[in-house]
Amino acid sequence: MGAASLENNGAMTSKLENPHIDGVHYQHVKTGHIYQVITTGFIEANLTPCVVYRSISSNTVWVRPLEEFNDGRFKQTVVQGGADCK
Repeated sequence: MGAASLENNGAMTSKLENPHIDGVHYQHVKTGHIYQVITTGFIEANLTPCVVYRSISSNTVWVRPLEEFNDGRFKQTVVQGGADCK
């Protein structure tokens, strides 16, 4: 399935319907690090829905399957002053 087909496929787009809003901050439960959601998308190789997010402390960008992001590893948080303490 090419990119044009993916864009026209409503079923694929509906897989991304989730509570993640671009710019919202999440804390990794195990490490305590804070991340900001950039966007949602698909992993090209298998069209798995995913979340693209970046570390507030290092600006490293990460991609994780949406199912993993939603499995309790992350919790939504509010960042005071835009700085990460970790």
